[in-house]
Amino acid sequence: MCIRDRMMSDSDEDNAHGPLRDADGTDWTHKVFEWRELHGDGRRQNVDEFAQTLRKQKFVRILLPEEVVGSYDRVSQLSGAFFDMEEEQQDESIEFSEMRTVQGKLTGFTHQRLRQQYECRMTGEDKPIPCPYAPEGLEAAIKTHFDLMEGCGRFVLGVLSEGMGVNPKWFYDLLDQVEGETSEEPTSPCERRRKLPDPESTTANILRMMQYHSETDPDVETDGAQVLCTDHLDVGFVTISLISDNPCVQGYRADRQWHDIEYTATGKRNEAIIWVGEQMEKVTNGYYKPLRHRVLRPSANPPWMRVQNTFFLRGRPQAVVNATLATRVPCKRPGLLRKFQTTTVRQLMAVDAAKAILHDYLEDKRAQIKAFKAEQAAQEQRAQRVPMSTHVRESAIVSASIDSVWNAVRVMDFGFDPMVAGGELVDGEAATQVGAVHTLHFKDGTEWTLQTSGLSDQKRVLSFELLARTDGVECSSCQHSIRLTPVTLSNSTFVEWTVDFSNDAEAQVLMDCQYKRQDALRGLQAYFAE
Repeated sequence: MCIRDRMMSDSDEDNAHGPLRDADGTDWTHKVFEWRELHGDGRRQNVDEFAQTLRKQKFVRILLPEEVVGSYDRVSQLSGAFFDMEEEQQDESIEFSEMRTVQGKLTGFTHQRLRQQYECRMTGEDKPIPCPYAPEGLEAAIKTHFDLMEGCGRFVLGVLSEGMGVNPKWFYDLLDQVEGETSEEPTSPCERRRKLPDPESTTANILRMMQYHSETDPDVETDGAQVLCTDHLDVGFVTISLISDNPCVQGYRADRQWHDIEYTATGKRNEAIIWVGEQMEKVTNGYYKPLRHRVLRPSANPPWMRVQNTFFLRGRPQAVVNATLATRVPCKRPGLLRKFQTTTVRQLMAVDAAKAILHDYLEDKRAQIKAFKAEQAAQEQRAQRVPMSTHVRESAIVSASIDSVWNAVRVMDFGFDPMVAGGELVDGEAATQVGAVHTLHFKDGTEWTLQTSGLSDQKRVLSFELLARTDGVECSSCQHSIRLTPVTLSNSTFVEWTVDFSNDAEAQVLMDCQYKRQDALRGLQAYFAE
């Protein structure tokens, strides 16, 4: 079972680190797992407990192979010497001294306001990029530590995969390629099988070396904390952070408070803290959630500095996330992968970001519309004129089958209307063509110009717009719609004629339209009564 050794009394830990406890008193803060307990036969119970510890407090402690101590110390010492160089000397001692995109992946070295940061990947030639030329031994130290931490990261991901009931092979296929088949069990932390497609290829995984200095002017967060790295979430699948010689990392815990998390619960140098990033959260559908964390300004023995080397296991950008290919393994509390099928790892971060952007956009548009309507209402109130809906609806039962009535209506010559003398097609190939323009001649000498805006033989609906008229009536818009519905009991037809005017139409125009629609419907009834 997991190691529970602690290097402080209960009263000290309660004050310093605020442990989380279950109802039965189980302290999740200082659970530490030995990697061998999570590997090989008989691991299932420990794997389940490891996964649930991470879920409950968003980080978990693990004792990695002891080799990590030597490689960590070596790369920390030499990267620290690099950080101590003058800037001009640094520029001459590294392949490129800037952050740049290489094969779509950000890498490089930069002096930021709050810290120095060396973002290192490995190439298909098994060399760091950007490659350091000095101090002597740094290149070899980076390669050794990167390979070991990559093995540890793959091991942890395999354990977390089994912890949610998913065959590790599915997750491994999303990572940088390896030689041979990917494993269906958590691989050993000491396994070295990376094989990139070509010498120019770069890893998705990152070894990030950083130096924070206590004399740097910090950012101040809302709770007053002085930070050199503001609170954030990591991007990838798994983050591995060994304990530095100047601990400054805080995590935002389930109690909605910031707590120190960078300390050893066992006093052993190979103890590391594990948490996950947003890629892991998205593919597991929130089963594992990332830890929000920050880095405080170093305070021990100023002027002092903190050199830290953190490893990030990330998905291969072009890998396709297809949840349907995953197979299940036994576990105590299974989780479900998100139902991706064609989404790539590169697209993962945009999935919910797009929703958030769309949400913000829609909220902004709603606010604009609300403000516009409020201003419009105020203007109308000032003008002491409130427009009302201008809708006319008349209907009738015609004693004929729907097919017969539809044939009389759809040709748009209105031969059934006693007020119409005749009509002609002005523009278009046929009277039934949407967009065709017609002229109606009325018996009183007036004319209407109409344009067909919709005609559905299936739904028996005819729509047209009145473009111009010579009877002196003025309004911005006038839309007509005739809809037929069968009355099956009597084999007759229900005819509904609606007219929608713009709100500048006067009341007498509406009344005139109402009477004329009634006359037209009576004419339609008479047409089929003969």
